[in-house]
Amino acid sequence: MARQKGIVKLDGTLGGLNFYTRIGEPLARASGGGFTTDSMKRSVLMRGNTSEMGLASTANKVFICARH
Repeated sequence: MARQKGIVKLDGTLGGLNFYTRIGEPLARASGGGFTTDSMKRSVLMRGNTSEMGLASTANKVFICARH
């Protein structure tokens, strides 16, 4: 995490860097990371969690639609 110095404080992604504000202080970090397509296909735990979240979302949708 790097602190931004100067008059102009950036927000967003530019050239492989993420610029953001945290607790009122402008910061920067390298962008990227997260999950790759290959890791999502190979991870049994991730597929199980994704499936469970999908089912929970579907059930939630049924309750929300029934309420209105």
